[in-house]
Amino acid sequence: MLDILEKTQNITTKFIRRNQYQGGAPKNKEEFQIIRNEFYQNINGTNYTVCIRGTGNFSARFYETLALGRIPIFINTDCMLPFNDVIDWKKHVVWIEQREISEIATKIRNFHNGLTQDSFISLQIKNRKLWEEYFSFPGFIKNLTSHLIKRID
Repeated sequence: MLDILEKTQNITTKFIRRNQYQGGAPKNKEEFQIIRNEFYQNINGTNYTVCIRGTGNFSARFYETLALGRIPIFINTDCMLPFNDVIDWKKHVVWIEQREISEIATKIRNFHNGLTQDSFISLQIKNRKLWEEYFSFPGFIKNLTSHLIKRID
């Protein structure tokens, strides 16, 4: 998938390829911090971030991308996204079904071309607010509590 995007004209990529998750086991705390800072700077320096599952059927990068107010390129591997009863996820992400990976460049271009400059900036702001409201620690606790109260009633 990364190879497809790197070879596509009119799509600029800034992938950091590592042999292991988070660069492997860092030798020390300082090295770990350098790797993490590089990771977040990379997301912050791009408009879109590829978010595919890790060892579990979810992507931590997905939430980190929202936290930085960027747009996830979500690869759906039969994932269950939280709060899907109140969040229309397809309005916040470039949604790619796993079987559509060969079409990823076209899907990204179509998504991006469907946005004006104002709606693009608005989407980034909405994604950051979405993270604050639902996935920051206070937001998550508030929404989880509200959801559980409704279920109990």
